[in-house]
Amino acid sequence: MMDYEERLEKLIDALEWQAVEGGSFAALEKLSACGVEWGRRYACRSPGCPGCRGRNVKGRQKVLAERFAGCTKEGMGFLTIVLPGTNDLDQLGPLIDREKTRLRNRIRSGRAASPDWGYVFVDGTVEIDALSIDQVHALAPERRDLLLKVAPLGFGNTGPTWLPTFHCLVYRADIPTEEFQGCLERVWKEPGQVDFQPLYRHRSFDESLRRIGSYINKFTCSVDLCAPVRGAKIVEQWPAAWEADLVNWLHERRNAFERLHFIIGQKRS
Repeated sequence: MMDYEERLEKLIDALEWQAVEGGSFAALEKLSACGVEWGRRYACRSPGCPGCRGRNVKGRQKVLAERFAGCTKEGMGFLTIVLPGTNDLDQLGPLIDREKTRLRNRIRSGRAASPDWGYVFVDGTVEIDALSIDQVHALAPERRDLLLKVAPLGFGNTGPTWLPTFHCLVYRADIPTEEFQGCLERVWKEPGQVDFQPLYRHRSFDESLRRIGSYINKFTCSVDLCAPVRGAKIVEQWPAAWEADLVNWLHERRNAFERLHFIIGQKRS
């Protein structure tokens, strides 16, 4: 794995090349000005920037601690939903928006059936992975089998397949874990597509929130590959052009980090 400075340098080179070829200058200008303009106080708020990425993680950890203050581990859960993939980055936004609507509708359906669902609160983050066809064989078997069902991973692909995933901290009140997960599995039906787990049993509530806040906002732009040797793992960094494509896509919004977050509030009486 390359270090942060090397990765940032390669990202800026890729953004410059894309801009010269007719792409957007927005992300490049923000990254180039970070820590330079406004008397070195300008922050680009780009996931591609190591400094701003670290500040975003700390900010999200603080928000989660404040948002769920007073809750207990027993009433919380960590939800992961693996979404359909796409080969077209322009379709990623509509795809994510559609899946957010499906999640909201599923929770609304639960509220129609039981008043307990009115207390459900979801703080979600979208993680976006990318994969090439020649990496599929080296994935963990469970991950590979699931992605082959939900994503367009074909030998005709010349670029990456974009793979969005929802990671959500959920206040579930008194709803049993099995009931909550089962409700969502009526929409996302493939085995392993929905995973709802209690918070870390061996850690305090505050420590659980800090670790989850760090994990879901990491933006590593890498792929975990399983080596042929049992128990081994290889982490392979994306090509810089992939990261540049994603960073440019995120900067179509004023705050790129905000594009990766969403909330489903409690039902108002």
